[in-house]
Amino acid sequence: MVDVGTFLARLALKLRLPVKGIIKRSLFQQFCGGESIPDCQKSIDHLESFNIKTILDYSVEGLESEESFDHTMEEALRIADYARNASGIPFCVVKLTGLGSSTIMEKVQSNQKLSKEEEVSFDSFKKRVEKIAERVAENRLRFMIDAEETWIEDVIDEIALELMRIYNQNGPVVYITYQLYRKDALKKLKNDYRHITEGGCFFAAKLVRGAYMEKERERAEELGYPDPIQLSKKDTDRDYKDAIYKGHFKPSQYIFAQKMSNKTGLQ
Repeated sequence: MVDVGTFLARLALKLRLPVKGIIKRSLFQQFCGGESIPDCQKSIDHLESFNIKTILDYSVEGLESEESFDHTMEEALRIADYARNASGIPFCVVKLTGLGSSTIMEKVQSNQKLSKEEEVSFDSFKKRVEKIAERVAENRLRFMIDAEETWIEDVIDEIALELMRIYNQNGPVVYITYQLYRKDALKKLKNDYRHITEGGCFFAAKLVRGAYMEKERERAEELGYPDPIQLSKKDTDRDYKDAIYKGHFKPSQYIFAQKMSNKTGLQ
């Protein structure tokens, strides 16, 4: 239904059929705050009246062009500047596949040699992420980096951890995301926590269950490697709860942005 509905909606919009109003009053209203930053303000104000904060998420991915990546960066910078004076928007969030080529990330993770052009593109990608992180820090906000597929996640995590070492010295600014439906996520979270805190920085994380289960399992079966996803939701829930309540942590250490002796800023 999703595949067919998406195809028909795109076709109808391309043919300029009068469906935009129907989409905006139904599906769009359920999932989107608005078509622009100011357009989202009504929803932001409504949520803040209940003391619920907003994350403005410009989630663009899959457009593999430098022009698209630059546009996504500019949108993220605009969000960071807009949120600076908006009490209801404490976070800026980015999917790194909106800022750089997932194809190149996959090659880097699998230790394949990049061409000169790909090296330039990958360097530009890292500079875009660094520019956003710098702007977010300047504006005294927090920068949340979304998790993505396992075959590019090591590259994303490495960038996130390096930014943590730069910007999380005095408090939690950069947040890394852990998908606890992955079999290795809890162990990785504990290792990252230890490395970051031993370096004298705040460790900041967003914990989720997961988002790409079908895609992950299909690829694992197709390429013949072990399924990286937990065998059941019960296993996922176990690791999710352990990530919060057990491991290296005590519940009191999770108080957001509170400076403690071990410098924890885990959400």
